[in-house]
Amino acid sequence: MDKFQDFYYVINLRKIDLLWLNEADNIGRHTMTFPKMFQDEMEALLAKYSYVDKIFAAEPKGLFVRTDRVSLKNGAHGAGPYTSLKMVIESLVTCIVSHTPMKNSETEEDLKLYFLPWRNIHTDAEFRVFIHNNKITGISQQHLYYSNKTLTAMDSKQADITIKKWANIILREFDDNIKRKITHTADYVMDIAVLNPLDDSPQPYFIEMNPFGTRYSSGSSLFCWLRDNEQLYGDGSVVEVRYTVDKEEEED
Repeated sequence: MDKFQDFYYVINLRKIDLLWLNEADNIGRHTMTFPKMFQDEMEALLAKYSYVDKIFAAEPKGLFVRTDRVSLKNGAHGAGPYTSLKMVIESLVTCIVSHTPMKNSETEEDLKLYFLPWRNIHTDAEFRVFIHNNKITGISQQHLYYSNKTLTAMDSKQADITIKKWANIILREFDDNIKRKITHTADYVMDIAVLNPLDDSPQPYFIEMNPFGTRYSSGSSLFCWLRDNEQLYGDGSVVEVRYTVDKEEEED
């Protein structure tokens, strides 16, 4: 975390609390709602960790929450912003199984939660980036089921200029900073955003990294692990950037 974030809060959920949280997770991951049968445990936990309320009070815009493994973006409250510990717990036990932050309470220790100041991320400028052998091989818009409204609103020439500008920001950030900070693997998928994407000085913002390849659970966004195998497992000499725009309606 220190490699990418200058300021954050850390909260440790104790191993004893993970006993019931894991039970709640076994239900919540399927229903996407917090199981009401654990309401008493929830209230007791909120009282036990009431000091966390001061953190939320100090961050009126809310917080982004993640663990050592993943963020809570696949939980009940999505990426956030999170404004209470109750919201955090509700998302903690409702994440999909392939992206769960929960630990095995029998074999692992406390669950460490990282609270980061909330950043307003424009969904049109959030990307999934594929790295193979420490080379970027592909960049895709993160939200694959929605067209990029920002680029759709532009003419084709301006859209091309804009997406190239964003891609170059990502490539430069990777070469200048990210690559030297991630040393335990040469193959991974990273989520990254361009903050203030239409301003004069847009900035890259690293979100998180995920495993790379067909054997893992990381989604491939607008790429396909199998169909685009040659591109994603390539040498990085050509970086393919994918995004979607609304199709222009033909005039009668």
